[in-house]
Amino acid sequence: MGSQKSNRGLSRPTWLTENPKPPVRKGSEFAAGKGLEFHVDSIKRVDADKVVVDGGFYEVGRSGNANASGNVYTVVRKDGKWVVVSDELQVLT
Repeated sequence: MGSQKSNRGLSRPTWLTENPKPPVRKGSEFAAGKGLEFHVDSIKRVDADKVVVDGGFYEVGRSGNANASGNVYTVVRKDGKWVVVSDELQVLT
């Protein structure tokens, strides 16, 4: 998999750019080598319709290599639904 530079100069997987809305399943369905496991470390409420979320993802590829990210997501309520409006990559390993 290739990568491209994010706004902080860190590499972002190209698959994320090519498919920014992959299917999401509950954590109990996660299997190493078959997708990403997302984590939420904290949620800070900015106001009634905006939160900042610290989190990221973890994956183990079929080759056994592990990848992980740390991100800060800005999430807002639009038309009654919570939507990620920004994703700032902090670390990618």
